[in-house]
Amino acid sequence: MTAAATLVEALRTLPSILWVFLAFVAIWLFRAQIKERIGALRSLEGPGGVKAQFDEGLKDAARATNTEISYVTRTRLEERIARSADQLRGAHLLWIDDVPSSTLNERTALTALGVVVDTAISSNDAEVLLKSNRYDAVISDIARGDSPEAGLAFISHLRELDPTVPLVFYIRNIDPKLGSPAGALGLTNRPDELLDLLLDAFARSRG
Repeated sequence: MTAAATLVEALRTLPSILWVFLAFVAIWLFRAQIKERIGALRSLEGPGGVKAQFDEGLKDAARATNTEISYVTRTRLEERIARSADQLRGAHLLWIDDVPSSTLNERTALTALGVVVDTAISSNDAEVLLKSNRYDAVISDIARGDSPEAGLAFISHLRELDPTVPLVFYIRNIDPKLGSPAGALGLTNRPDELLDLLLDAFARSRG
């Protein structure tokens, strides 16, 4: 091979070599962040099948609410959970619903991630708990017993007891024309959206 041909061949392979070199440089520069991300993803696996418990709880919640959660959405949630592992672990959540069995799957998924969940079946029970505990977020239904707007009426009491705690409404049927109630972080009937809202809430209260 002539010197000219050798030079041409070297120039052709140079971009590939440069990309490999730049990749090594990037890995070295961001090694701490990469190590932290890998550690967070491993923590999601956790001992005792934490990831399996979370996945099972989320799948059961999706089936119970007739919600289809795509693979892309599930993967995005798992990545977000991994990044928020410290905020999730030990977070204190109050869940108000007069039929607590209807939210068992969602609570199972959250508990698997290290969230401590207290339940209340009425506004009175919730007030007692709020007076003796500090919560990082509150989830509530709206219709309760004979009152179709019990959850909405509770907002003013909640704000008297804790002006800053994030409130999320989780209900079975949503009117698309209605937005999120005033004083609430959000409203949803999807377990995947609920998890996103809770991660937003914990970022506010624990970030």
